[in-house]
Amino acid sequence: MFPKVLKKILWILLWGGLLAFPTLEASAQFDASAILRNQNNQNPNDPNNPNNMLGSNPFQTQNGEEQPAMPTDSTKKKRLRKPLESYFFQRFDPCAAQLFSWTISRDYNQVHINPLDTTLATFRIDYPFYKEGVGHAAVGALGQASLPYNYFERPQYRDFSFAEGFDVYTYRMENVPFYNLKRPYFHFMYLESGQKKFREENFSLTLGHNISPTTGFNVNYRSRGTKGLYEWSRTKNHNLSVAVSHTGKRYSVHAGFINNHIETRENGGVVGEWAIRDTTFEMPSGVPMRLTSSQATNIYRNNAFFVEQSYGIPLLPVTESDFSIANLPAVFIGHSFEYNSWSKVYKDVWEPIPTTPMIKVISETRHATP
Repeated sequence: MFPKVLKKILWILLWGGLLAFPTLEASAQFDASAILRNQNNQNPNDPNNPNNMLGSNPFQTQNGEEQPAMPTDSTKKKRLRKPLESYFFQRFDPCAAQLFSWTISRDYNQVHINPLDTTLATFRIDYPFYKEGVGHAAVGALGQASLPYNYFERPQYRDFSFAEGFDVYTYRMENVPFYNLKRPYFHFMYLESGQKKFREENFSLTLGHNISPTTGFNVNYRSRGTKGLYEWSRTKNHNLSVAVSHTGKRYSVHAGFINNHIETRENGGVVGEWAIRDTTFEMPSGVPMRLTSSQATNIYRNNAFFVEQSYGIPLLPVTESDFSIANLPAVFIGHSFEYNSWSKVYKDVWEPIPTTPMIKVISETRHATP
């Protein structure tokens, strides 16, 4: 009984709505026409008019003409962004480049413009020492120690000679990149190769942004490592640099923070020629090594901070036709400061024979500050 009554009520509401809709539409059209007619016949600016439903137009005069808009404040001027007018880039056209990179010199007030190619030239070269020079004499896999073939390109670490073998992977004051960008810059790369047991991994991340044409900051992170072909030869490299730069018309400053962390397992090399002479191994991991059972490891840590500033004082007046002070005789005053700290920790496990096995950790730490 109840469903039948409900069905009748729904049908009545449906037909009632269909019959009332045309009447509402006509009423709405009539009301809109009446309002328009009332607006044309009456003065909408008359506050005593009871039919004034639309309000008054503040820009309309008694003659029906609209008044001109109020003039804007002419004292407010649009702030113009200053172009890049640094004397560092006099021979380089920064306006023609969307983005470019450079590095600074530790000893001289100059910069070195570096090519920035993210997809065409060197992205496929994961070993950094193959990108320049004639190559290195490397231990083997990615991230492990290497030495340049060219004697004049070999690094000279006065206080940290134990870190020379990893110089090609680490960040230093001379190779921290700075960027000038017209839009935010993001670069991400991840490469891996080889079997899972001997895999090499290469990861890099770069973030850069310019606050103004002369001021910018960037963050660079690189992680490279390998599990190694031989026993106990795993290596990990983690390198981070955070840099800020300002290259104005006269004043310039470059500052940065560096963190390098290297972990490498030391297998000590082959136990002797007798182990590999007249012997065939199916895999390199089967070659016996000296320190495999000792589990020897080296951990390198480096933290550095640097600031380099310079201020140019031109000896002749700077005119509007001078793009920068590079072509004018000038005196430059500046300074360079660097704090650099390296440490190395060696650990291994010693098991005396034939007594009960006892674990002894031999730790050696070296810390120096230039």
